[in-house]
Amino acid sequence: MAKTSQLMVGTGKVRITPPVGIPFTGHGYRISEGIHDDLWARVMVLESGGRKVAIVSLDLFWPMPGGDYVKIRSAVEAAAGIDAANVMVSATHSHQGPAFWASANMPSPMKRQRQIIDPWVAALPAMVGEAAAAAAANAGPARLTFSTTPMTGISYNRRKSVPEGVFPLIGNTPEMPAAVRAQYVRWGMTPDEAEAHAPLGVPDGPIDPDMGVITVEDADGKPLGVLVNFGCHAVACSPPAPLLISAGFPGYCSGLVEQATGAICLYTQGCCGDVRPYRSSAKGVFA
Repeated sequence: MAKTSQLMVGTGKVRITPPVGIPFTGHGYRISEGIHDDLWARVMVLESGGRKVAIVSLDLFWPMPGGDYVKIRSAVEAAAGIDAANVMVSATHSHQGPAFWASANMPSPMKRQRQIIDPWVAALPAMVGEAAAAAAANAGPARLTFSTTPMTGISYNRRKSVPEGVFPLIGNTPEMPAAVRAQYVRWGMTPDEAEAHAPLGVPDGPIDPDMGVITVEDADGKPLGVLVNFGCHAVACSPPAPLLISAGFPGYCSGLVEQATGAICLYTQGCCGDVRPYRSSAKGVFA
């Protein structure tokens, strides 16, 4: 009989909130004016049969500027002794998080932007490494369980299928009828024809409604860590919301799971494409 290796799992998290005044990424050219909730780096380390892997989840739009996420991998390798090739780096795609570069279009001088952005970006890999080191240090015997559950009514695909083709992006559902009528006019219909033919209803592009959950437990069933995967753009705090740094709904999801279980919860972004949170208005207020 083949000998099985004991699975060892550990988790760690470190605050990575950038300084106020850093530009936002995601929704045009905006400068942050405060902090609504903190951003975190969360890491799960798994070891079995002498092989270690790490999963990194960051409350950011993307991990590093210019696709240089290899710096995150290298920092995890140095801090936790995990081969960089065995490190998966992901970001929740929060649109209420920091930009990684200065822009002449921002309402702030580029020199000032770089003074805020560059030190924070330079420090980010080491902060993630700190979370990885904590995860490796507290790793213990564990077992994994996996489940999925449908999360309907949360998200929709912001493209609308019409008989003549797929309609472009629709920001909010109340805008949809007028937007589709305008598209019909651009395709050559008269306004009256567009009024008669424009389909109503919400945008109906495809979504993946299933949330996947991996739960890590010790031998007594106590949660040691949770990993959640769901595909939906993190744009619930889009303009005209206050200009406050936030992890968005993925951060709230992780925080609520952590409160309920006492275990660190990583949120990994699924195949979100043009899928966004369903909202019936554009008030843009924080819950």
